Amino acid sequence: MKNKLSPEEQLLHSKLNENQFTYQESDWAQIESTVAKKSFWANYSPFFKAAVAFVVLGAAVYLVNQRYQPSAEATVQPTEKKQLEQPKKTEIEKLSTPEPDETSEPVTNKSASTSSVETTSPNQSATGKAATNLIKQPPQTDLRESSTPIMNNSETKEPSTSTLPTIDIKEIKILNAPCLNETLRAEIDVNGDLTKNSFVEWKLNGKTLKFEGTTVNVELKQPGDYLLEAAIYQEQKRISDKSINFKVENKVNLDFSYENLSTPFNDKKVKLTVSEPLEGTYTWFENKRTKESPVGNEIEWGFNTEGTRNITLEYTSAMGCVQQHTKEVEMDIFFTPLVFPNAFTPYNGGNNDVFELNVLKQHSYTSYELIIQDINGNTVYKSINVQDNWNGRLNNTGETLSGKFSWAVKLQNNQGKTTTFQGKVQIL
Repeated sequence: MKNKLSPEEQLLHSKLNENQFTYQESDWAQIESTVAKKSFWANYSPFFKAAVAFVVLGAAVYLVNQRYQPSAEATVQPTEKKQLEQPKKTEIEKLSTPEPDETSEPVTNKSASTSSVETTSPNQSATGKAATNLIKQPPQTDLRESSTPIMNNSETKEPSTSTLPTIDIKEIKILNAPCLNETLRAEIDVNGDLTKNSFVEWKLNGKTLKFEGTTVNVELKQPGDYLLEAAIYQEQKRISDKSINFKVENKVNLDFSYENLSTPFNDKKVKLTVSEPLEGTYTWFENKRTKESPVGNEIEWGFNTEGTRNITLEYTSAMGCVQQHTKEVEMDIFFTPLVFPNAFTPYNGGNNDVFELNVLKQHSYTSYELIIQDINGNTVYKSINVQDNWNGRLNNTGETLSGKFSWAVKLQNNQGKTTTFQGKVQIL
């Protein structure tokens, strides 16, 4: 025979031999042509067919799962998931139903192979039909029963119901005076803590500043009115804001004048006066400012020695802005020993014949006392009238005196201030 017989065909062959049918080669060729050729799948075992069906089912499940898998941004509610699962199952059932093999003929099960076949003639076509019925039909696998459940790899996320934390700006604090050409420092007092998803937006007169923290530093280059704003953003949402108004003053024309004082009570002093004083505080100092530095827009400042000094005037405005101006002051002392006479000639015929303190006669006093003593400490002259002079005699009436004498004058003004001058004089 040209083709290898299957077990069913071998069985048919043995049965025919038992009935003592004698067939020639041509008879068997006729039987083979009558029996339908097996399909492609008939050459494989049931186990191989089941494995192929399982692979096909897994591929179908994967494709369906990828098609209906929700995106990462989408959130599926439980009711929506049920609606999505129903069409998935329907499509899986369609995919799991095997299509009939158009090339194969329907066959009976294995039990038909034990039934007897009636044949009356080797040339009858009924024998071919009986042989066809004896071919075993392979069992079919129900893909719907062996289908695995669909797994959704994307986890369904419920909408976030959490609220943003409460962060409020209590106030904006100006940390230093808003002065022209100086850096302004400000900060916000926050009720709560800023998170990594929050930031502060600062604006000055509507212009956004390059700061995102709770403090800001900005240089004020123009005088005038300013508006400083601060706003807190949480996840790009504006949740709190505050603003504050302030004014930047222009620089003042800072200057002062001075005058050397030459009265008996304020000698060794200068009078310092601010030019065009404004509201604020004026402080004076030499070299550096101290706690004892005099304050005021007009002061009298005393020095112990003559000479040129650098005096600095510091002005602090009502807003707290500070300016300084330094100027040279020439300090003169009027009441030196040179302004008092140190000798006279009482017996020279009217020329320089009295001792008089002319520089003191230019002022008024509430108290005046002049005392002149000899080298032994004896008082030779005393007066309480600034207009009186000493003529060189004892008490201005007695004997004529000669030699060296010391003098001292004590003065008091209407403000209660006192001062004393003293020196030496010689009768020539």
